[in-house]
Amino acid sequence: MSIFNIIFFIAIVLPIYIFREGYKMFKTTMSEKNWWWRIPPILVVILSILVVILLLSGYKF
Repeated sequence: MSIFNIIFFIAIVLPIYIFREGYKMFKTTMSEKNWWWRIPPILVVILSILVVILLLSGYKF
């Protein structure tokens, strides 16, 4: 794989996939009775994925 394919995957394909899976997860939790108790774990997963992406891209905290 060339570096262009890796950058294309990380910059375009991966965020679309993460958004699509997160939206499906959010829609399934909305149909449940006590869906608001499931939002904090979903936010933790989204924030941890964001931190991993930032660290892989070279961001320094």
